[in-house]
Amino acid sequence: RLLLGAAHDVEADLRRDLFARLTQLAPRFYIERSVGELMSTAVNDVAAVRLLAGPGLLQFVETALTGVLALGLMSAVDWRLTCFLFVPIPLISLTVSYYSRRSHDGFSAIQDRLAALSTFLEERLSSQRTLRAYVRAESETEGFRQVNDRYVDAALSLVRVWRRFYPQLELLIGLTWAAGAVFAVIGTPVRSPAA
Repeated sequence: RLLLGAAHDVEADLRRDLFARLTQLAPRFYIERSVGELMSTAVNDVAAVRLLAGPGLLQFVETALTGVLALGLMSAVDWRLTCFLFVPIPLISLTVSYYSRRSHDGFSAIQDRLAALSTFLEERLSSQRTLRAYVRAESETEGFRQVNDRYVDAALSLVRVWRRFYPQLELLIGLTWAAGAVFAVIGTPVRSPAA
């Protein structure tokens, strides 16, 4: 609870500092960037820092401690089996690395589409009276639909990446467990019953 509270404090400080910095920038900065891009970055990036500072750090520490303890206990029981179980880790790491890059690209695409959607809405809502005066509401609705569809397509693209990643990861981990069980059975010496 303390760590999560600190993460929220970090997020609040970042938002305050970001706002202070944005109010000091020259007008040219705002001409070169859309409102949607700024909003998307401010919301998503600051939230990502909070997730890293709170739950991310907590999960890292928990995983590291669990890994060290499990490795020690496994080695104490059967060091050969422990070594055997670590053989597929490079393949699992490569799989995770590949899909992490794909996920990052997907999140970046979603953030870009969200920025475009926010910009579209901000520009249209700020000029709503003008649009009504020129009876352009129907074409603007179609424009919104197109921008929104691109956002949905980017989100679905990321879901397709995850849809392939998790089954592959589960398969690799399952095969590791199965191979470990086979190795444990084959590698366990058979003891003859005492006479």
